[in-house]
Amino acid sequence: CKREAETNLARNSKKDQKKFFSFYKFNKKKGDRIGPIEINGSLINDDKEIANSLNNYFSSVFTKENLNNFDFETNNEQNHGRESLENIEISPETIKKLIKNIKPNKSAGPDEIYAKILKEGNDSLSVALSILFTRSMSHSEIPDDWKSANVVPIFKKGSRKELENYRPIN
Repeated sequence: CKREAETNLARNSKKDQKKFFSFYKFNKKKGDRIGPIEINGSLINDDKEIANSLNNYFSSVFTKENLNNFDFETNNEQNHGRESLENIEISPETIKKLIKNIKPNKSAGPDEIYAKILKEGNDSLSVALSILFTRSMSHSEIPDDWKSANVVPIFKKGSRKELENYRPIN
């Protein structure tokens, strides 16, 4: 009975989008809670403090590439004759192929769009995404939303109370 109701909801999703997204939001999985975390001998239970502590820890171990010694002119000469970003066009067919290869059970990104939604709307979305990607390349601009990620701490092993036992995944 539940499966039949979900199938009908999926079939009618274009007609009743509000009902579909209400169902989707209600059934969205919530992540495992992290904590308490031990810092300097005291346990922290507050979610905001835990998030800030993990952020500070991940930032401290992150290495940023130093581009000061990179010779951009030599690099441009090596790329001579290759297509520039302005000449790259991304076709809807290319996007359709890529979306077909997405695993439907992957989590959503910062845009909160799940792979299953992309796959269901592949025909109409591929044209819009083609225009968006081609414009981004021709103007050498990347939307700010594409520069962000949802970083989630994943437990590795050992004590769950230690920051060092978590790794960031986006």
